[in-house]
Amino acid sequence: MEAGSVKAYGEPHEVIIEQQIMDVYEARISTQAHPEQPKPQMAILPDFEEQRKEKSVSLSNIQKGEDYIAFIAEFPLKVLSSAVHNAGLGWYATRVSNGGSHSNL
Repeated sequence: MEAGSVKAYGEPHEVIIEQQIMDVYEARISTQAHPEQPKPQMAILPDFEEQRKEKSVSLSNIQKGEDYIAFIAEFPLKVLSSAVHNAGLGWYATRVSNGGSHSNL
């Protein structure tokens, strides 16, 4: 889908094409063939210009509330999460934990 219209229709390996995905989502990506299934694997890549800038995080990026702890950065970080919601690999600037649950924003 792109702007409410079908951009492409077909099997995943036919429509998940790097340039097409980059155009629709306006993001840099990399696709690789799945080792066993005709389902391409896709990784979202950070903005290349942003990668060149030196960045750092510190304790000032952590906020603690009565029932949560939040990590808030000025730039997205690559996060691997096994949480019930938003599990997987992605780029997030905010991570919130309250008790046993976690959220990426």
